[in-house]
Amino acid sequence: MSEQAEELGCSVSMQELVELNNAVFQNQCLISR
Repeated sequence: MSEQAEELGCSVSMQELVELNNAVFQNQCLISR
């Protein structure tokens, strides 16, 4: 999961990745850009 976060360029903790769904996580990355 950490590798995916690096690819998306998002600064999030492992705990947030576990709590959030993958789709929701990607959407937030797109919004923050």
